[in-house]
Amino acid sequence: MTEYLEILWYLVICTAVVMYILLDGFDLGVGSLLYLGKSDQERRLMLNTIGPLWDGNEVWLIIVGGGLFAGFPPAYAAICSIYYTLMMILLFGIILRAVAIEFRSKVENPRWRLTWDTIFGASSLIITFGAGLLLGSLVTGVPFTNEAGVVLFTGNFFSFLRPFPINIAFMAAFLFAMHGGIFLLLKTEGELYERVKKTIPFYMVLYLLAYFISSITMEIDVPEMYERYDDHLLFYIFPVLIFVFIYLCHEAIRRKRDGWAFIFSCLNISTLFGLASIGFYPNILRSTIDPAYTINLHNTAVSETTLIILVIVAGLGLPLVFAYGVWLYKTFSGKTSLNKTSY
Repeated sequence: MTEYLEILWYLVICTAVVMYILLDGFDLGVGSLLYLGKSDQERRLMLNTIGPLWDGNEVWLIIVGGGLFAGFPPAYAAICSIYYTLMMILLFGIILRAVAIEFRSKVENPRWRLTWDTIFGASSLIITFGAGLLLGSLVTGVPFTNEAGVVLFTGNFFSFLRPFPINIAFMAAFLFAMHGGIFLLLKTEGELYERVKKTIPFYMVLYLLAYFISSITMEIDVPEMYERYDDHLLFYIFPVLIFVFIYLCHEAIRRKRDGWAFIFSCLNISTLFGLASIGFYPNILRSTIDPAYTINLHNTAVSETTLIILVIVAGLGLPLVFAYGVWLYKTFSGKTSLNKTSY
């Protein structure tokens, strides 16, 4: 039973990761596209499309961290230790982004607002690149030993800067820009809508190009990711689905079915995560020194009793989080307009 509980809690964390990428991904994308707004009024409108949503989206990031800490504490400790510098950069970006969106409209001064808009866009890219680098590095692995439960990192920051993680960082930037642009189609109209619509195909092409390059860099950095695909050829349907969903997304935008375009964009992201998970499972942190040092869900999980309690808590809590999210998005659905309470 313990093994099934470990897998179940692993799936809870994976679900939280996917939800974070889906939801915070589009508001990070809006941040990276902020200068598509040609005036202060347009940029303010873009910020207010995500204004009621952005901090709620980050709840899923808290669930990821809390889920690792509660269910796989050695993995949590190892990740926080090894990726300390990178996580501090991510935290710096998150703080800057929150300050920027709150401060930019507090003073009616063009230079003040332009400065905070620039900080908001830059911090969105910092978070996007940092998250892409972290996820890509988890896949390729880093040099560390793991003897008697003591993890010793033998690399440095440059250990994260391998071809595959760097490519994933760029791919994340293109993907989030595309995803954020599609979200803006749901929330804007007029000239801004048309300007965003013309930009999205550009990011689609860049994303697919980065996706193609990632298959090459993965073969260079971590060829074992393909082993499960070679053993079960049916899994190769996942790479094909990426192209299918992007095509359907493009067609939906062309036909002005923006809601469907956003759904296909979400399916593309979910498929991309599933594609990586197939080759990565059951690992959490891969060691490039010796596979025996690799941290996975089986050698870091807490006791069966603790897992039972965690699953019960998740069973009660996650439906509430989903329900709150549905209520929030339904309440603030439709086109965005500006008023006195806007950012």
